[in-house]
Amino acid sequence: MTVSAEDILRRVLDLGPASGHCVAFSGGPDSHVLLHALASLREELPGSLRAVHVNHRLQPQAESWAAHCETVCRSLAVPLAVHTAARPFAGAGETWARAQRYTLFAGLLRPEEMLLTAHHRDDQAETVLLRLLRGSGVDGLAGIPPVRALGNGRVGRPLLDLPRASLQGYATARGLKSIEDPGNAEPGADRNFLRHRILPLLRERWPGADATMARAGELLRQEHQVTADYAAPMLPRDPHGPLHWPPLLSLSPGAQRIVLRHWLRRAGLPAPEARQLEAGRRMLLLAGYDRQPEFTWPGGRVRRYRELLHAESQMARRASAEGHGRDVGVAWSLDHDLHLAGGWLRCTPGTGGMDTARLPRGQVTVAFRSGGERCRPAGRPRRPVKKLFQEAGVPPWQRGQWPLLMAGDEIAAVPGICVCEGFQVAPPGRGLHLSWEPRLGSCEEPG
Repeated sequence: MTVSAEDILRRVLDLGPASGHCVAFSGGPDSHVLLHALASLREELPGSLRAVHVNHRLQPQAESWAAHCETVCRSLAVPLAVHTAARPFAGAGETWARAQRYTLFAGLLRPEEMLLTAHHRDDQAETVLLRLLRGSGVDGLAGIPPVRALGNGRVGRPLLDLPRASLQGYATARGLKSIEDPGNAEPGADRNFLRHRILPLLRERWPGADATMARAGELLRQEHQVTADYAAPMLPRDPHGPLHWPPLLSLSPGAQRIVLRHWLRRAGLPAPEARQLEAGRRMLLLAGYDRQPEFTWPGGRVRRYRELLHAESQMARRASAEGHGRDVGVAWSLDHDLHLAGGWLRCTPGTGGMDTARLPRGQVTVAFRSGGERCRPAGRPRRPVKKLFQEAGVPPWQRGQWPLLMAGDEIAAVPGICVCEGFQVAPPGRGLHLSWEPRLGSCEEPG
């Protein structure tokens, strides 16, 4: 059994319009087939075609894998970008690598561009079975979605209804040489145990097991969409924004779990298992109003402050902590958004705001609180920065990671909260409105 390049192209086009396509190219056989098929028919593919490879530095062969991908893309005349992930910490594995990949992918996608991954039907079956064994809810059991939003574009999986064997047939017929990650054979990994031990037994007894699980996933995806429509009016407009929790108290426990699950999923965090989510629901919604409960599970954390729930990924917490010191003293000319380890500093032109002409050399530098800082918001008395954070409802754990903009030794602005006296635009002039978007990060399984 094999598949043709024309079949693969049709599946890509069926995912919907895109300004261009970017193949996530690991160098393995599945992504090699996807890239080869599209490169052979690129004139029929609207927009540009390019590839991206992420070097996770988890295996000794990582550098040679990147070189292999460069050789393949050169032979296919497909532009390739190689990105090196952050240095892995002790014990980092596939979950960390997956989060790194999708964070990088989200940042590099062009507007309306589609990232293509080579997940196939066998991957879908493994995912549905693994999530079933972990006690996932409907959204988890729906498996890998064929299309979803990512960064400025979308991520699409055109091969989800094709078995691995059909891709192997394509590769064999065309003599494609690919790399094999030794991690895919490690017996201790849950996914590998299912792939090499459990699924072969299931196929012996039920030859159509993969297709059946994929169909079940599709039916559950339809159910998931119904619950998503139900939850939508209660979710924040910003996908990464905090959730206003008091309205959830009038809902049944089941409905509360639906809203919480969709909020976390939309923010790009891994879904907690069913028992974890129920424990988190009780902790976050039933604690006294004056409490600040915290719910943590592998991959994420939710904390409550006043009437809002704030979520962040495990990776974002680590990146923010590691990058905090590195960002101190970074200069910013305010002519573009500034990316820091803990998030984005945004600047938007408008009436009022900061007057860049009042800044020394037209720029500011980044600092963070160490305690005792004071400033004078424009038109107001001098105040401790801590009090400004309290008045603005900034949770205590975000205050130490919230950047302060310095003009020399003086605080010029606290982004999203105030511009300080002497640095504001004189009315009715136009200046820059500054905001701070803490980074949540993202994680998806598999990827």
